[in-house]
Amino acid sequence: MSALGDGSCKMCTEGCDVSTEVVRSRNILLLGRTGRGKSATGNSILGKDVFRSKRGAASVTMKCELHSTIHSNGFTVNVVDTPGLFDPGLSNSKVMDEISNSLSLMPGGIIHAAFIVLNGDDVRFTAEEQVVSSWCSL
Repeated sequence: MSALGDGSCKMCTEGCDVSTEVVRSRNILLLGRTGRGKSATGNSILGKDVFRSKRGAASVTMKCELHSTIHSNGFTVNVVDTPGLFDPGLSNSKVMDEISNSLSLMPGGIIHAAFIVLNGDDVRFTAEEQVVSSWCSL
């Protein structure tokens, strides 16, 4: 199966140990500063309101949370919402530990895409967002 489940994968042959669950799904990790709209973005990606979200600069998400949607073709999209980076109410090490633990939530322990969520009102990356961007290029 290809990533889109159309049966054209050249990597998987008989005896392939890649789980069908992983092949027929995509895992998305949402990253960004507190109040940037990670939860709202996750709700938009999934097409349903499953992540608790409210407008403002205060923290809403304190622990990583996974929600999924299954499309009519059987393809699954998994989204993991994370606590805000550089939140004054949480230590950076606690947030990073929580994000590291997010792998255990994802089917197959694989991150297919990491989205850095920015607020549309911001005109440029903050220094902290530049740091997050550099993590994603590792």
